[in-house]
Amino acid sequence: MICCPVKTVDGLTIGVIQVLNKKKGRFTKDNLFFTESIATQAAVSIQNAQNTEHFEKKRAKEMEFISIVSDVTAEIDLGALLQRVMEEATRMLNADRATLFLNDEKTNELFSRVAMGEGIGEIRLPNTAGIAGSVFTSGKSMNIPYAYADLRFNPSFDKQTGYFTRSILCVPVVNKEGKVIGCTQVLNKSGGKFTDEDESRLKAFTQQVAIALENAKLFEDVSKSRKYNESMLSSMSNGVITINSEEEIVTCNKSGLKILRTKDSDIIKKQSKDFFSGNKKWIYEKIKSVGESKEPEIIVDAEIEVFDYETEKEEKISVNLTILPLINEDSDGRTDQSDNFLGTLLMFEDISSEKRMKSTMSRYMDPGIADQLLEDGSDIMGGLETTATLLFSDLRSFTTITESLGAQGTVKLLNEYFEIMVECISEQGGMLDKFIGDAIMAAFGLPISHEDDEDRGVKAGINMIKRLWEWNEQREKDGKATC
Repeated sequence: MICCPVKTVDGLTIGVIQVLNKKKGRFTKDNLFFTESIATQAAVSIQNAQNTEHFEKKRAKEMEFISIVSDVTAEIDLGALLQRVMEEATRMLNADRATLFLNDEKTNELFSRVAMGEGIGEIRLPNTAGIAGSVFTSGKSMNIPYAYADLRFNPSFDKQTGYFTRSILCVPVVNKEGKVIGCTQVLNKSGGKFTDEDESRLKAFTQQVAIALENAKLFEDVSKSRKYNESMLSSMSNGVITINSEEEIVTCNKSGLKILRTKDSDIIKKQSKDFFSGNKKWIYEKIKSVGESKEPEIIVDAEIEVFDYETEKEEKISVNLTILPLINEDSDGRTDQSDNFLGTLLMFEDISSEKRMKSTMSRYMDPGIADQLLEDGSDIMGGLETTATLLFSDLRSFTTITESLGAQGTVKLLNEYFEIMVECISEQGGMLDKFIGDAIMAAFGLPISHEDDEDRGVKAGINMIKRLWEWNEQREKDGKATC
């Protein structure tokens, strides 16, 4: 028998060659030398084959990784994306389960929106607690082969669920700005502990996930914002119509359909020139004027003739009409009106019905007084001679403010501003008469007079200025536009 080792050029034994039972006689030294020569050549071939096999396996893993990342990052729905991430992380590392923790900046908690395994719902914990908290705060990965031997491990979750955690691999999720936004935690690798290669693969996978996660989060935020805006428009009592830069009507909320006595099919995707024609042609001319000047325009107590399909009769309605240019902001907050003009927004306030009058009055005075005034219609229609104090206020440079904020920003600013100002008026027993664009008209001594109505009006004006200063200071701290 001849037996000799198969060694690499570095002297590492990778096998042996054994030759048994020579047919004639015994093995000689020449036979041994020949066998050793074969072993030397075989070592080179075997090592080359092993290296080739190793590289092929590595390449296959890389191709599989690329395929997984491509599939996962193509998902735009946040919930589905998180589910895919956890499934692939678990499968890729041959683990039992995985959890992605995201940081809730409002509560300083790490929460899991996806957790694999039955009986696990949403998990919330302080973003400094446990292994996940340590990884999140430090921004460094942790590979723990024996979980219960690590003092940072919190076994309470295992006690609640009956699960037994053996090994943990946890890596931070970092966005493109380098900010840690969460961490990915994988538990219980089959057959032992997680390796350095597992850690590298999970890091690379998590880096790609972070990009997809931010994209999906952005998409979710945009979708929520869109649904919020649609819900807000749908619930508004004022009619709102948007028209694009090609003068095509894009949206009209329910109140707009009701006020104009029309249907979706008769207004959406119609040219504004065609819809606002005939006795409504003046509206189209105003739209054109706003589109050219990029300046908002307000028409108070305008009459519009509409055809009521239910009664099949023409009728006149009175509206306050506001037309605003829609201008897109650049990334630096500036507006290039010539290039970023998106279209126009029309807001119709129906002021023709008693119901609208009662609803408006009830917002700013006791509903019982509003009912009493409306019921005593003869005196109101005939007019009452009384002494009252009137207060007028408006915003300086309102046009400049609307250009910088855009349509939605202007509406939000006015809502906050009006709420503060009306509160100052109400505190002194005043009654809001109307909003005229950014202007406010209020009366003191109506419908119930006081001996000091003049003083009340002055006090309300002073309080309005003080509250405006305070509001502007807060908005300035928040980096928002001031009035």
